[in-house]
Amino acid sequence: MKKLAFLTFAIAVVLGCSSLGTKWETVSEDGITVEMPGKPTKQSQNLPTGAGSASGQMLTLDKGAEAYVLAFHSFPATVASLNIPPEALLKGASEGAVKNIDGHVSSQRDINVGGHPGTEIIGDGRKDGKDIEFMIRLYWAKPRLIQTLYINEKGKANKTNAVKFLDSLKIS
Repeated sequence: MKKLAFLTFAIAVVLGCSSLGTKWETVSEDGITVEMPGKPTKQSQNLPTGAGSASGQMLTLDKGAEAYVLAFHSFPATVASLNIPPEALLKGASEGAVKNIDGHVSSQRDINVGGHPGTEIIGDGRKDGKDIEFMIRLYWAKPRLIQTLYINEKGKANKTNAVKFLDSLKIS
């Protein structure tokens, strides 16, 4: 019985330490920098708007039970030149993000990075038939909407990594 307990403890230590050895990478794209625990996949992504398409990029790192996403989209000049309050743009974007994952918001607060207004939303939802939890930060850096998302299977969050990722964002 002692051998089984020791073996279980040894496996737990190895698994726990394996996350300490995760190699974080600095990802820089179009004046945006963030730290991710690995190399993300990059894809172009356009978002339709009432005044044309917002062109952008999405960088995704899937770690199994958790995912890290950086997305940024430049809005057409017709939208960017309007005097729409950033809060209204961020509200619409956050509602769309939460709706996309059939989510429920448990907390929301105003934030900023580098003088750019933002909002942070935390909650849970369902995606691809799984219960998930999320932390999403959205920023308006005219004419771009910048999003960082940490999504995990319910109960499988690595809060330390989530905060490190979300707090690492820099916009120049």
